[in-house]
Order: sequence, then C-alpha cells, then structure tokens
Amino acid sequence: MSDVYPVSPWSEKQILSDMQQENVDYFFIEKMMKSLDF
Repeated sequence: MSDVYPVSPWSEKQILSDMQQENVDYFFIEKMMKSLDF
C-alpha cells in the first residue's frame, strides 16, 4: 500500500513544514482571540 503514493523526501518535508506553519497560524489566531475576549 505504501508504494501507491510515492512520496519523495523533499515533498514529505514540505508537507511537514506546511502542517507546522498551519499549526503556528492557528495557535496565533487562538491567542489573538483569547486576548480579544472572543
């Protein structure tokens, strides 16, 4: 099953960094909302 979607190491790193970036954005928004009492 794992060879159905071949993922190169580069794209795997890219996906990971994208996910981390989204988490950072989400965390930042959460903090903003809390500080603004939403």
